[in-house]
Formats: sequence, structure tokens, C-alpha cells
Amino acid sequence: MMARHARTALGVDVGGTKTEIVLADGAGRVLAETRIPTEPERGPRDTLLRAADAARAAFGAAAGTMSAVGVSVAGQVGPRGVLLGAPNLAGWPGADIRRFAAAAFGVPARVVNDVRAATWGEWRLGAGRGVRDLVVLFLGTGLGGGAVVGGQLLDGADGIGGEFGHLTVVAGGRRCTCGNTGCLEAY
Repeated sequence: MMARHARTALGVDVGGTKTEIVLADGAGRVLAETRIPTEPERGPRDTLLRAADAARAAFGAAAGTMSAVGVSVAGQVGPRGVLLGAPNLAGWPGADIRRFAAAAFGVPARVVNDVRAATWGEWRLGAGRGVRDLVVLFLGTGLGGGAVVGGQLLDGADGIGGEFGHLTVVAGGRRCTCGNTGCLEAY
């Protein structure tokens, strides 16, 4: 499968209904993947513990060779891995996702918004490979975005850089799921 000395990493994408877990090599190639239901009502700690168990069950000994875990979450993530807001993960805002992930997987963890993680992936391995700067807009259940500037993922002052869906486009406009009014995502 892979050399014992090869560096591996786990990617965990936590959404409102499902959590995708992938094992990747140092070049970003997906070696294996699995999925569990998120069951957000059980809370973030439980979800990450179940994700770690699923990774060990699905990936066997390869899960023990990982050097890090990257967690993307469908919500706004602060610079220290704390979830600031998440419309589809009720009760999760304020949770220290980075601490929960590091404890569950036993390795250092990095936590970012799911769309910002996808932006980084496009820059490193996809359509944005080879460019210095990249801006991405994602349309789905909501409207999200991310940017890579000078080879660095744009974090912003509060760790939520690139949240284009929450730019005010109509003063006093429609109420958005984030609680603000007039956000692009509300339209």
C-alpha cells in the first residue's frame, strides 16, 4: 500500500449530515476514504471521536502512520480552531474543534472552513496549481469563497477571510442565516 516511512495525513470534512474521511499521502493523493453520518445533535467531540474510530477501522495500520489531521467544517472557524458560527451544526458554535480533533486522532490538527479548505486544495492540486494568487467562489447550500494570496491562504483578522457570501450587498436587506441582513448569500 505505501512505504512505512511515508508521511500520511487525514482529511476530515464535517458537514451538516455526513462526515467524509480521507487518508492521503504527502503528494495529496487519496489512498482511501470512508464516511460516517455527522449526527450534529451528538456534538462535535462525539463526531470527531467517531470519525477517528472510523478512520482506524477503515484504514487499519495506515491510520497509525499519519502525521497530522486536517479538519474542514461547514461553518466559520476562528484562527485557533474554534467554531464561530455554523448554521447546519446547531449547538456547535464556540466549540474548540482543533482541540477535540487533536485529542481524537492523537496528532496535531488544523481546522478551517470547508470552502477555504477546498480553495487550498484547488490551489495546491487542482485548477489553481501553478498560480501565485487565486480567488474561488463556491455555490451550494450557501455561497462561500476563499482566496490564496502570495501562496498563503487568506485568513483575515478573525480567521474568516474569503467569506464572500456574507458581504453586505443590500443595506437593510433580507435576513441571512448568519444573523446579518443584506448578505449576498441571502439572495
